[in-house]
Amino acid sequence: MTLVALIAVTTGAWADETPLVTINASSDFKSGSKTFDNKVTATFSQGVAFSDGKGWFAYSAGNKTLTVEPVDGVTITRVKFYTTLGNEEVTAAPFEASMSQTYVYVSGGSGSTTSQLRYHVSVNGIMIGDEKSFNYLQKIEVYGTAEPPIEVAWDATTKTGTFTMPGGNVTLEPEYYPQATVADGGVTAADADARATTDDPLVKVDATKLTGAKKLMYFVSNSGTAPAYDAEGWTDQLPTAKGLTQQGIVYVWYYPVGIDEGVDGATATYSDGDICLQSITARIAAEPTYAVTFAEGTDPNEWTASPAADVKKGETVTVTYTGTKKIIGVKAEKKSDNPYANAKLGDLFYSDGTFGTTLEAGKTPIGVIAYLDQEGTDDDEITEKSNGAGHGLVLCLKDAASGADAKWSTEKSAFEFGEDAKVASVDALKRTTNVSGYTNTKTLAEKTDAATKYKAAYAAKNYAGLTAPTGTTGWFLPSAQQWVKMQTGLGALEESVFTWNSWFDNSHTAADKWEAALSKAGSGNYDSMTSAYLFCWSSSEYSVSSAVGLYVGAQNTGFNYGFRWLFRTKDDESDGNRVRPVLAF
Repeated sequence: MTLVALIAVTTGAWADETPLVTINASSDFKSGSKTFDNKVTATFSQGVAFSDGKGWFAYSAGNKTLTVEPVDGVTITRVKFYTTLGNEEVTAAPFEASMSQTYVYVSGGSGSTTSQLRYHVSVNGIMIGDEKSFNYLQKIEVYGTAEPPIEVAWDATTKTGTFTMPGGNVTLEPEYYPQATVADGGVTAADADARATTDDPLVKVDATKLTGAKKLMYFVSNSGTAPAYDAEGWTDQLPTAKGLTQQGIVYVWYYPVGIDEGVDGATATYSDGDICLQSITARIAAEPTYAVTFAEGTDPNEWTASPAADVKKGETVTVTYTGTKKIIGVKAEKKSDNPYANAKLGDLFYSDGTFGTTLEAGKTPIGVIAYLDQEGTDDDEITEKSNGAGHGLVLCLKDAASGADAKWSTEKSAFEFGEDAKVASVDALKRTTNVSGYTNTKTLAEKTDAATKYKAAYAAKNYAGLTAPTGTTGWFLPSAQQWVKMQTGLGALEESVFTWNSWFDNSHTAADKWEAALSKAGSGNYDSMTSAYLFCWSSSEYSVSSAVGLYVGAQNTGFNYGFRWLFRTKDDESDGNRVRPVLAF
């Protein structure tokens, strides 16, 4: 829980009556409400006029009432209303004066009468002066009692606060920031059983179901009883089966950690959420086993390995030679479990899930590898690990839509993913949570009438021009942060160069690297990203009505194409708008 403040409410004896404020008529305050000295608030029911040297008056027909009210902690005992024709005191609420105008008949010469305009002021329903006189409201004196507000100096670090005791009893009322929450479906069991001792995830997370959370804390247990917040074993890393050696069932508990205003672009503060009421049940499959084989050309009659099949990690293997040659030694090389271990940035990615540096005959290239998972970095969401990928991102060779067909949305009345997920600063571009373009795209593309209301996401998810292979996420509209990683990956840019609405330093060299990689597919097999001014949508929102995109255009007079971050209204239909899909593998 995060305590934001302590509000003190006093009871007991009040001070003697004193003058609270004097409100003088002025041209600065002729309508609406205004608070004076943090003690009283004056409010006009309708606007009035002001005459210099005279005061306020009603410049149009109808009563214009000025009401005086106390703020919290203040009691008004009486109010004096001063006019040009006298004053009147009010000793009980409502403390009001009314201004009006009327036409009256005034005697003229030779016994004639004329209709003339007059201004009036009334207090307690009684007109001050007579109806044939001009009257103006000049000032107001307010009397009463007020206890100074009790300020509690709260120290969030030590979770203590102090205040000065007044002459009366005090009641303390804590006020908390709202709690971060995880909606139903926010954390669910992984799509497949996790193999014991491996990095297989136990759960998957839908970041769009999180409100006010910067991350989740997890606790893996063999018990169905929820752990305490201070129990040893909580971690902010997505739980895997790496430390689990036995088949069976484990329970995953979790709770959200609240965001803090001003950190990573957050615009509000949330307390940590409650520990989930129901844990996620994860099944642990048998520990994987491996095989030992000999290199091609090795005589199987002379060499054996025992055991050679169904070998578990950590088990001792004995290698035996029965031949007559003298042996220097035996080289052992681990075969990578990662089928993408040899992948490189800029490699072509094919429809069968393979990859290569150059175009291979008989294969269909669908994109280029633009980002690869980095050891020691928190990029699981970037590489869509919880969505069955986790190795890297592939930039599609072709656009899925453009212009009006690439409109982000027709809806501009609310955030689609919550305000905490918006991207409106350079710091937010570097965020590593709420960054799943796959989840964003799925959320939008599966809405009712998505084909017409959310064209960009729908076009990306359903792009069939180049077939995404099985074992990948399929095509989606990348988040702004995933565009960032592709710029730092394939584009070799440093995050420190990113700016908002201006060209990045050396961004034209990154654009050239992208273009060089795409061009490996051969002429006519890719859509250039440096031959026109383009605005490539992301699936991230800038505001309720706008979304973020990567602008590609001529950076200088030499027409070297570069990058800059911009936003456009969600219903923008400019010809240069593009949907360039991405997949994670």
